[in-house]
Amino acid sequence: MKYYSTLLCPTAYVYPSVLSPLRADVVFGSPKRNCAGSGICRMLARNGARRAPFSCPSQATVLRALRPDRLLLECSVAGISPEQWSLLFGGSRFRVETTFRLPLTITRPLFGHRVEIPAGNYPFTLRGKRLFIHLSVVPSRRANSSNLA
Repeated sequence: MKYYSTLLCPTAYVYPSVLSPLRADVVFGSPKRNCAGSGICRMLARNGARRAPFSCPSQATVLRALRPDRLLLECSVAGISPEQWSLLFGGSRFRVETTFRLPLTITRPLFGHRVEIPAGNYPFTLRGKRLFIHLSVVPSRRANSSNLA
């Protein structure tokens, strides 16, 4: 596999998907708590300019596979309410309460196989009005999932 260096991560070598990122809509929250709490509750690849038909607030995001075990989620802070910001990003790390299995429509173009984001605490950075969440991914071990949006 060929690796590339980009301005986004000048010190890291990254997957070619960084050069062609994937757009998706993400609902923050825990799938086990009906999208309340912290983490990623739902995710759906964007179909052109159309937003995902989620009943709860979602964020338009850009996803990039940085390495076989790293996913970068980028979104605007403008769509995050103050209450949501305090819950999700009030500390120094973004907390994923429940392991989240990414839909195949997201993982196939980025990784080539199913992956999941393990429960845990992840770093995030702010650059202007853009939020970058650095997530770990591991190969998925489950045969089916309830959070495939």
